[in-house]
Amino acid sequence: MLNIPFSAQQMHVLYCEADMSLSGATLEILEEFFGRVDHAYSEESIVEHLEHKEKLYDLVITEVEFPHFDGMNFLQHLKNTRRDLTVLVISGREDKESLIRMIQIGIHDFLPKPYDSQ
Repeated sequence: MLNIPFSAQQMHVLYCEADMSLSGATLEILEEFFGRVDHAYSEESIVEHLEHKEKLYDLVITEVEFPHFDGMNFLQHLKNTRRDLTVLVISGREDKESLIRMIQIGIHDFLPKPYDSQ
């Protein structure tokens, strides 16, 4: 068992990933670190999770490439509605324009994928 800080074990995390082949293993890892992890896999699922006031998330971990909606607009909406919310972007998008836009939106935590679990 990993030695996880108490504060991380108390966190409620929303993990947004449409690629089901990636989400399973990542979800398992996240569940080891954080107390509660919800998985949203589509626009409808993300909206459903975020609309429930009883589900106030401490952290959102998200991709920006979704099949049916603009992930950048989603990030902008998140930062406009909850400025205090920590957002970690995990994405294969590494072009300069996308990175600059994320910084302008207020996203400062970025992990490129594919990522190495080592």
